[in-house]
Amino acid sequence: MSLYQNKKISFTLLSIVIVALSSLCVYFITEYSHNLQMGVLNISGLPQSYFVLFKISSTMAAMIPLILCLFIYSSTEMILNNLFCEKIEKTLLFNIIGISYIPMLIYQYVLWYNIVTYCSTSNIKSIDTFVNMKFMYGLTLKDFEYVNLICWGLIYLIPIIILIYKGFRIIPIFIAFILPSALSVLFYNIISD
Repeated sequence: MSLYQNKKISFTLLSIVIVALSSLCVYFITEYSHNLQMGVLNISGLPQSYFVLFKISSTMAAMIPLILCLFIYSSTEMILNNLFCEKIEKTLLFNIIGISYIPMLIYQYVLWYNIVTYCSTSNIKSIDTFVNMKFMYGLTLKDFEYVNLICWGLIYLIPIIILIYKGFRIIPIFIAFILPSALSVLFYNIISD
């Protein structure tokens, strides 16, 4: 096996680890949030089925980064290679998308740290207390929401910039990355209204 192939495998493993860590972090944030809700509401003695539902909810939330990564990869690869004949290497595309999760991963672990550090049943007595809570550096939930939105945008923007830098055409790259997600959001909004 050549050095180039070893680098490709290492880079692919790194991308998989980044997306997996993102999913794992979402799972633990959701689990902690469920436990926090139970503590704030001072509920004990719930039937076991509720705890099973909490685990299912946490597991489904953890799948979001993974499903989004696979959706972006498969739709982009299909559009670029089949529609625009760009002939992008599949491992390169997956690696770029995986690496684009780094800002989201950092954000998620900072959020998790803040939730675990600042949110406890002794600190939170009502929803207003939680919504108006100040976290590290004086951040609020609105600030975290804004940073979250930026990180999701970077998951799309980073691969676009890298692929343009690597010499792929701008219009096909934008169409391949933006169109499938935009159509999904549009269909969701049509169906939910």
